[in-house]
Amino acid sequence: MKKNVTTNLLIIILIGVMVVVVNRYYSLEASNNKVEEMLASSQREVVELKSLITVNDSAVDMTLEKLNKQIDDYESLIRKWTDYDISHNYRAELNRKSYDVEATIHTADGSFSLPKNGKIVVDSDFVELEINIVRPPNVVDKEINEIIHQYDRIFDDLRYDSYDSEAEYFVDDDTIRLKYTNLENGDKIDIFVYNELLRLLGLMDTNIQVSITNEFPSPREYFPRNIKTKVFTGGILNRGYKHNFFYTSDNSWILALDDEVSDLIFITENDQAVKAKYEYDDTVHVTEISHDGEAYTSYERTVLPEVIKLGESWNDHSRTATITAVDYPLDTPFGTLETVEVTYKNDDGYEIYLCYYAKDLGIVYKDMLSGDDALVEVEYYK
Repeated sequence: MKKNVTTNLLIIILIGVMVVVVNRYYSLEASNNKVEEMLASSQREVVELKSLITVNDSAVDMTLEKLNKQIDDYESLIRKWTDYDISHNYRAELNRKSYDVEATIHTADGSFSLPKNGKIVVDSDFVELEINIVRPPNVVDKEINEIIHQYDRIFDDLRYDSYDSEAEYFVDDDTIRLKYTNLENGDKIDIFVYNELLRLLGLMDTNIQVSITNEFPSPREYFPRNIKTKVFTGGILNRGYKHNFFYTSDNSWILALDDEVSDLIFITENDQAVKAKYEYDDTVHVTEISHDGEAYTSYERTVLPEVIKLGESWNDHSRTATITAVDYPLDTPFGTLETVEVTYKNDDGYEIYLCYYAKDLGIVYKDMLSGDDALVEVEYYK
């Protein structure tokens, strides 16, 4: 009896072991099937990805082929330009147009663009000249590359006066910085620009002159004195025009057009007026305008700011006016005049015109960028 019990127990254990083994077998088989399904799915995705990569490679190859053709076309065109008669100065012009150069003056009062006449007259204990250069890209054609990169040596074209204090000088691949500190009233500094850098900056002279002063001209010095008539070239249809002056006091006058349509700039600036009353208190500004020559309406437009100094800026209706140069030499029928350059920009920051004012004469020249108006005749009251 005991033997039978033992035998039965062993049979039960054996059956249990077999059940466990069978269950594990089916479980492992199911897992294996699942893995095989995942592997098959992954293989299908790999095939799809390879197909997609092949398609993309073809698209990339086609794009690269088009780009290379464009590059070849551009280089062929540039080669034709550079082979043009050298007397036309195309090669030099191509050199200059290949670079973007921006020169900025930083002072305690603010920053402004380097004036083309190179005269920096400021009241500041430091002056920093910053020149940022964007070089042209490299092209495949070696000859063309040498031509458009001819000005890369501009970083050697700046010479500066160490003055009494040590000048801070920094240069890298795309920036030149020159800074003077501890400056005082009466200090003067000379900075010299040569060769390619001079051409790229478009300066009138090799000498950049820095003068430190706390005395600046009043706008009163730049309005017309005892003038009866001013005659300009330019205007509508380039037929010229005339301004007539009637003084109402030492600090105010009326400017009247000789012809209602004779001066496009004047009527545009002053709301199509045929007469405008100018006054000076702290600034030179228009206070009244007339459309019929008789009845006046209130109006406000600043012509010159309270202080004549570089970087002074003010709103002039829909434009921004900025003094961009002082002591700017301007050739006129009356000789070379030292003028104040005022640049007008629209809301988008684009230059629309420049005006030049001379002492005791007022405006003497308007650069419309597409044309100009120049003072050619002045008649004074006797």
